[in-house]
Amino acid sequence: MRDFFQIPIPRYLFVFALLVRFLIMPFLYHPDIKIYNFQSSFLSSGVLNIYDFLNEKKQELPFREEFVYQPLAYLFWGSYQVLIKPLLGSSFKEWLWDASQQSVENFRIFRFIFLLKLPLLFFDVLTAFLLASFFDDKKRKSRVFTLWLLNPFSIFIIYAYSGFDIIVSFLVLLSLYLAKKDRLVLSSFFLVLGYLFKAYPLLLLPIIFLKVNKFSDFLKMFLVVLATFLSLSYPFFSKSFISGAISSGLMNRIFAPSIDLGFGVRIIIPFLIMFIVYLLSRLDKRIEVYFFLLLVVVLSFIHFHIQWLVWILPLLILFLVKYKENYFIAVLWFLVMFFLPFLYDDKQMTVSLFSLFSRYFSLIPYPFVIVQKVYDPYYLQSLLQTASSSLALFLLWKNINYIKK
Repeated sequence: MRDFFQIPIPRYLFVFALLVRFLIMPFLYHPDIKIYNFQSSFLSSGVLNIYDFLNEKKQELPFREEFVYQPLAYLFWGSYQVLIKPLLGSSFKEWLWDASQQSVENFRIFRFIFLLKLPLLFFDVLTAFLLASFFDDKKRKSRVFTLWLLNPFSIFIIYAYSGFDIIVSFLVLLSLYLAKKDRLVLSSFFLVLGYLFKAYPLLLLPIIFLKVNKFSDFLKMFLVVLATFLSLSYPFFSKSFISGAISSGLMNRIFAPSIDLGFGVRIIIPFLIMFIVYLLSRLDKRIEVYFFLLLVVVLSFIHFHIQWLVWILPLLILFLVKYKENYFIAVLWFLVMFFLPFLYDDKQMTVSLFSLFSRYFSLIPYPFVIVQKVYDPYYLQSLLQTASSSLALFLLWKNINYIKK
């Protein structure tokens, strides 16, 4: 454990990386952090099945969105609020229930936002140490540690948009680390744990199963996965749970891009390419490559939220440090994906992030509106999405050539 927390870079760089995060955390605001914390706050009132509760009380609540995450997200954030309740103070609940635009002018909001982002900081820093654990030589340990802590993309996405994707990303990375050590049962456990926050780790699970050679190990892994899933999901099973956590978001978007064969039959493009990745993973020991490629393919063929890029950032950095031959294509793919969401018709992606300084930031024209005056922003989005899909397929093709060698 002591070796795990060894800092492989100069301490002043590590302190600098933390200071940058401390300076950003209280000042950039996306409403998602308020909404999922508002929904999770009902745990302290004794509400277990948040899905049914929100469905029944929808008309009485200031925020009427469904809880679109998995059960562990609700339990985690609800428990965290109970833990830090003395620090939040009595006015926190009043702020959570305030759905007006004036809520960003509450002078306590900086303290609330900072405290609510602390778990993100914890898993962000843990991710740096875990990435370093993939390597034995000091040079690559230092490189991967630095790339994670000092790259502006992860800092901005994690702390500006404030989704808890970094928690899931850490669990996926931990699963990958254990899989590399041939501890496949434990690896599958952490993937399911990640799924119980957000759905996407479920897509990676077949890669782990395909690495199993013995039926007894396969059965053991299946039982661990099933038991973990049922123990944390069964108390929530209901129609509201299915519509909120299972039938929304990522899974619906994966089914969208398709080729119509007629008679109601479609070939679902992301699944088609995912199956190819699954089959290739069986032929190759480089499991980290297939975690990376699978998410590259999925994100490239769907309409995604910028927060979802946190899923792939640790894997991208791992990929760049281990496999330099595809460095340029992988970086280019990420840059296209990073800038694409800024063209969405959504001011929360850009100018509204600074609303804590003044709510008048929301009145500033955002990129979609500016581009619309000279060009069709949807066509530009289509061009970038096509470019990212092409680069994703090229990375997949390069990997097939590697296997042939």
